[in-house]
Amino acid sequence: MSQVSASRWFGPAGLSAGDDGRILDAQAPSIGLTVDVGTGLFLPVIRDAARLDLGDLADAVVALRMKALRGRLREEDMAGMNVLVALNDTPGVTVARPIIPPGVTCALSLPDVHREVVLDGDRGVRERTVADLGLAYDHRLVNGAQAGAYLAALGDALQR
Repeated sequence: MSQVSASRWFGPAGLSAGDDGRILDAQAPSIGLTVDVGTGLFLPVIRDAARLDLGDLADAVVALRMKALRGRLREEDMAGMNVLVALNDTPGVTVARPIIPPGVTCALSLPDVHREVVLDGDRGVRERTVADLGLAYDHRLVNGAQAGAYLAALGDALQR
């Protein structure tokens, strides 16, 4: 999530599409996160996520999950999202395609992590951990070249 919030591919301040189709300046990435604690799917939002360090971001995720678990999420906890991170961590799922909720610029899909065998630079064989990232986006706000460049940059950042 910290790499997602640090990304500026959708503009220096972030964009979202209003309910009436107008493009709005979102000021900062407000990241919605899929949360399912056995009582249904919720999309709570971490506002201005780019200003949070990794520890604060982790604390925010835990706090929202606990609110969901206790049935205490409110409408304001789920409002204002312009980027969605869809966690699809069911074992064996390598591809998932989220739907973009109204007003959201894009939905990043993070499926289950799996191991694969690859050839290294010395023609040796090694094993690596892989997550096949996916991105659904609003074409009124983002074009395919931007989305591809974002996924490539995010993948590079996650490998470091």
